[in-house]
Amino acid sequence: MIASAAPARQRLPAAKAWSLVLADPAIAQPLALHGIAHLPVGMLSPLGEARLLVSCDIRSKLPLPLRGSDPTRARYTVLATSTSDYVIVAGDGWQDLPHAFSIPEIRCDPGALAGLQTISLEAVNEGQAVDVADATGILEHFAEDNRIRMTMLGRERTGAFSFRFDGSFGRSHVIHVDRAQMELDRGGESTRAVYLIEAKKGTPASFHIRQIFYPLRAMTAGGSACRRVTKPIVSLVLLAHNGAYTLLRYAFDDPDRYHSIRLIGARRYVFAPPVDAMTLADLIDGIRPGDSRAPMPLGDPDDAIAALEAVAANRVDRRRSMFAVPNPNGAAMAQAAGLLQGTHRALDLSVSGFALLRAIAPEQRNTLLARAILRHPVLHEAFCRRIATGALTVEEAEEILARYPAASSAGTAAAVVSIVDVLVQRPYARP
Repeated sequence: MIASAAPARQRLPAAKAWSLVLADPAIAQPLALHGIAHLPVGMLSPLGEARLLVSCDIRSKLPLPLRGSDPTRARYTVLATSTSDYVIVAGDGWQDLPHAFSIPEIRCDPGALAGLQTISLEAVNEGQAVDVADATGILEHFAEDNRIRMTMLGRERTGAFSFRFDGSFGRSHVIHVDRAQMELDRGGESTRAVYLIEAKKGTPASFHIRQIFYPLRAMTAGGSACRRVTKPIVSLVLLAHNGAYTLLRYAFDDPDRYHSIRLIGARRYVFAPPVDAMTLADLIDGIRPGDSRAPMPLGDPDDAIAALEAVAANRVDRRRSMFAVPNPNGAAMAQAAGLLQGTHRALDLSVSGFALLRAIAPEQRNTLLARAILRHPVLHEAFCRRIATGALTVEEAEEILARYPAASSAGTAAAVVSIVDVLVQRPYARP
């Protein structure tokens, strides 16, 4: 049994803990036979804090035993069913988020919070992001509703409700919930509707459907008397990143079916004046390539900006001289681009990192980041080839890397193609 695999109170890495859980016959056998297994919290406690082990809001950050080999679909989903029980289901419980640049944009006054000293457009956490959306009026604008008042916040227990989960291999499971814990980033109400808001910093590629499904069901079917409402309930996801606030509205076509989720509206609010667009040729013009032996800044540019924002947020409290950046891959990319300096646990903004965060418009930040990234000679040459010919193949990237042996390693060519493809699709403007 799992309890003997690790001493009490031992905290194992999440991947190791889940490997032990999935190997236990009490879990493995019902999963193999039925695609679902009862998972008591007591089975997780010897391996680590249960709440942390089951909490993973982004599909791509799942521990490998739960994620599986398909990056577009999780192998297993864990759902709370009570204060002391979970179920593990073979199937994907996450929803992909649309890319920011595909969402209609509205430019807003960057002075929208002028005169307020306790709030800033540079929200450092999810709660502050909701405060910005509320104080600037974009929440009411998006909802087409006035006088929304914030009335709910924090963790609560659900009442009793049931729903159907569409699992792998065509299986459908009825899951019963009673007094499970759920967390509400913020909830509000107007005379017309109740609004449930799930907020996130950064640009996650997905979110756990449970985060908006459980609050919705608790309000309509299983909430306490003070939480059982008859008004329409609106489920919103708020993303705050790179000077922009994106609001997405979701609905469930059948409230008894977990996977009946549907995106029905989206707007991206940018608190910056209009900017003059910059062409890709102007972007690359004047960049002087540096040392090819330096680390290449490969990865997701948005992760790099999120890492800069995280470091800037932590700098305000000098009592915390050491901290872990939430996205170490983004921090490594920003450090390779010269935007961060120090070690991964004691990072600070460089001069160019400060300049990037001082830029108001997202397009201006994109420009400063891209220019920092494209100083690496491999990426510089690959980018120039991409905009000259309209394409860049892995074979062409390998040809470029062959001239810079110190920069080449396994998988580098594909990573170069990937980041160049990302960079040519982003909007740019003069800083």
